[in-house]
Amino acid sequence: MFLKFKDEVSSVLSNAVAEAGFKADDLGLEGSIHADISSSVAFRLAPKYKRNPKEICEAIYKNIRIHPDSLIDRAEIKCPYINFFVSRMFLNETVLRVLLEREYFG
Repeated sequence: MFLKFKDEVSSVLSNAVAEAGFKADDLGLEGSIHADISSSVAFRLAPKYKRNPKEICEAIYKNIRIHPDSLIDRAEIKCPYINFFVSRMFLNETVLRVLLEREYFG
């Protein structure tokens, strides 16, 4: 189920990167102690666009669009990182599935 969340983050972030006028082959998505998934895409784009990673991060963040029924609750910036958090709905569904499937989960 986490892969569905990661795929959604990737889609939302890819759209935001494009809307901000950038092109990224690698979004730098990874686990984080500060979020469920964190992106370092601004670091990766800074040399290519010869801009400050903080500026790139803010430009991308302004273009993040999260739909109400999304698996993503919110995105936050800790420049130059963009952090994503799972929604309560996603968390509840995951816990319920684990409880129902028990040892067969996964």
